[in-house]
Amino acid sequence: MPRKARTASLADAHAATGGVAAVDRALSLLNAFRPGDDALGLAELASRTGLYKSTVLRLLASLEHARLLQRLGDGRYGLGGQVARLHTLYAASFSLDRVVLPVLRELVANTGESAAYHVRQGRAPKSRSRSTRSRLLLSAITSTLGTPATRGLRCRFRSARATSVRASSRR
Repeated sequence: MPRKARTASLADAHAATGGVAAVDRALSLLNAFRPGDDALGLAELASRTGLYKSTVLRLLASLEHARLLQRLGDGRYGLGGQVARLHTLYAASFSLDRVVLPVLRELVANTGESAAYHVRQGRAPKSRSRSTRSRLLLSAITSTLGTPATRGLRCRFRSARATSVRASSRR
């Protein structure tokens, strides 16, 4: 009968509800890597995850087979080629708009104000997306996405406002 650990591992402490414990433990080995880590030894992986070395060895065999980790000549383990492939797939399919737009819409609904986010490209921020309650501005918004913030909707709005102010003062 396997012995129970005296202290819970990181995987056990942060286990997915309804998940598989072995998967949580294997993923904790991948999460043990930190910026600057080229490779980690068995003892370091066990220490960082709170898992027994024997458990770590069995999980490493599966992760190595899946090419998520690779065993180096000195016996330590580094991230495998599958990690790079998965990152490439993720980067190609990731859309910041899918994450940010629902938040912008909720913010507009809760506050009644307009909301926008910008992404810096070079020296000038570029308008990425805006959300507003006004249907009149909505058509102008979609045509200004990706334009520099200095030439986008804000400038058009100011120009339109100045024109309407001049027109109403002539009456």
